Amino acid sequence: MIGSRKTPEFPDPKPTVDLVAAERQLLAHLGEAMKLISQGGLKSREGIMEGIEAVICFLQDRGVSGQQMWPFGLLRRELDSIFEGKRSPILQPGIETRADISSNRYTGPDKEDIRVFASACSEATYQLGRLDPPDFPKCNRIEADKLVARAMTKWRTFDQKHETARTIKGWRDKLVKAKDPKFVLLVDQFTRDNVGHQHLKEVLKKGPPHTGGF
Repeated sequence: MIGSRKTPEFPDPKPTVDLVAAERQLLAHLGEAMKLISQGGLKSREGIMEGIEAVICFLQDRGVSGQQMWPFGLLRRELDSIFEGKRSPILQPGIETRADISSNRYTGPDKEDIRVFASACSEATYQLGRLDPPDFPKCNRIEADKLVARAMTKWRTFDQKHETARTIKGWRDKLVKAKDPKFVLLVDQFTRDNVGHQHLKEVLKKGPPHTGGF
């Protein structure tokens, strides 16, 4: 049953809506999505997005962690990007290798995700360093930015550009000022408990799990 099974990588679900009510709402939204799709044209696009949003809302109601919902959020953003006329290396036909991706400069949603993850990693590393738990030595913000910049050289991204600590600082400052909800959520998840600390280490080592690298 969705929402009742724990995996080692993620926290226990904490449902805010009981299963029967959540399923009823899910089916109602999916029904509306099908009505839109049946109209064809642009309405079909609205129906597709409505269906994806319905699944995301259901998972949220059942307390599934934001990390586990990333695949659906990524799909939604990629489709939004395509509907806006942007390129999507993940969904675009003919993109099969990392070289194909590198040959298509990409400015769609995943690049923004990388900025958010890098900024959250820097902020979380700085905060954990202040608390000084095991494996997170004390560091100032400049040192945290440099640590993430070094880590990013090994991340799989749509281009091979290496970012500087100054660039990461600029991203982070912008997200902090805007109180970006995705950035705030990631920092909270990274710093909350040992599961979050391990997730932070994994992201620093391999990069975000949904950047589309091959």
